[in-house]
Amino acid sequence: MNDFSKSYLAQFNHIDGFIFKEGLPSCGNRDIKVYSGIEVQTIRKNGGDFFTKDALEIHPEFIIETSGRLNNLKIRDSF
Repeated sequence: MNDFSKSYLAQFNHIDGFIFKEGLPSCGNRDIKVYSGIEVQTIRKNGGDFFTKDALEIHPEFIIETSGRLNNLKIRDSF
């Protein structure tokens, strides 16, 4: 999945930013709960996932926003 993420993101040079789906562990930007296992419900970290991390690494110039924050008209207009 890490290899796919990096090769997929490398092809985007014609866009200006990303909108990540808020709260999803596959593409969330912030406050994503990551658990240490199925049985144990201990949170390992709060933060973005590998896809978001790779997007910011490969395209640091891109604008990043979450879908939930775009409900705010000022944020959406600014995006």
